[in-house]
Amino acid sequence: MVEIAHAPASERAEIAEFMCKWIPRVHWDIKGWNDVLSGRWADPGDTIAVTARDEGRLVGVIGLVKSHRMTHEGRRKIGNLTSWYVLKEYRGQGVGGDIMRKAISRPEETVTNLTSARGPLELVK
Repeated sequence: MVEIAHAPASERAEIAEFMCKWIPRVHWDIKGWNDVLSGRWADPGDTIAVTARDEGRLVGVIGLVKSHRMTHEGRRKIGNLTSWYVLKEYRGQGVGGDIMRKAISRPEETVTNLTSARGPLELVK
């Protein structure tokens, strides 16, 4: 059974390695992925991603770049979606949708998507 969870900063190294291996089109090295997941604008304890794990093995992820912005409702926590990937053998089973639902599940956070690839755009919508 695939488990979907918000990932704390303590999982950064594993997630960065996964992204570096499975998302090569970005052309970042491991330092670039660690920078994206650094949480430099986040609050201490904020999550950095949503992960999908099958018996502990990382099989999917979407990064969350957290920050704060002023909105018409006042200061809000923002989580921008970045770098979404699900291993091919887990696609078509709802794992991607489960990751997305988890990523947008916190009512205290406004989630944005500024850079989605065309393929998963319908699911993002």
